[in-house]
Amino acid sequence: MLQIENEYYSTIRPKRTTARGERPITALMERGIQYVEIRCLDIDPFSAVGISNATCHFMDAFLLFCAVHDSRLFPYDGFCEESQANFTDVVNRGRDPALRLTSNGEDISIPVWGNQLLDQIALYAKELDIAFSTTQYSAAIQEQRHKLDDVSATPSARILQELRDSGLSFADYTQLQSQRLTDELRFGELSADTEQKMRASVKKSLEDQAEIEASDNESFDEYVERYMAALKRPE
Repeated sequence: MLQIENEYYSTIRPKRTTARGERPITALMERGIQYVEIRCLDIDPFSAVGISNATCHFMDAFLLFCAVHDSRLFPYDGFCEESQANFTDVVNRGRDPALRLTSNGEDISIPVWGNQLLDQIALYAKELDIAFSTTQYSAAIQEQRHKLDDVSATPSARILQELRDSGLSFADYTQLQSQRLTDELRFGELSADTEQKMRASVKKSLEDQAEIEASDNESFDEYVERYMAALKRPE
């Protein structure tokens, strides 16, 4: 099994573009966080590309909120037990109207807490709307509110309803949906400009690959030894 530090199993991963052969942790320590990878967003079963425009707009507002808004620190051991328990409950029972989460030691329902958070995120969505002369960020907030008010609008509930309506097994349903989305991408049309840019990108990528392979003169064992030796430990 190949395991590297930037594939650590967390919900959000700090990232930094690395130089060839550079350890990810070394790049982070020396040059800081360049961007963050938000996991589990590209699995929307109703979007051919795995994520909808509305979700993209919501995440822009949400991440801006996270970057600017005050947030209490986790315990010194780096693990917030209350947060993890809430996360697990939402994953397993998120549509259950009787579910109560814990916020600062007090019980609270998902709709109440969710709308409280959306009220705050909406302020940043409004600023993004102004900055980009659009209303899509605020509309994305409203779409999330709708899911809090009506759980049948959540992706999981939509899948369950389609399974009931179709009478298909889960395997048959997902296979059919996958084929639909594949066809949507395969037979969709690209503008001439987009196609030209993609062909140019493919050409350059192949040229870069050939250049890298031509200049590679070390064995795999030598590479692994050098890579492991490059690990910069915390001081």
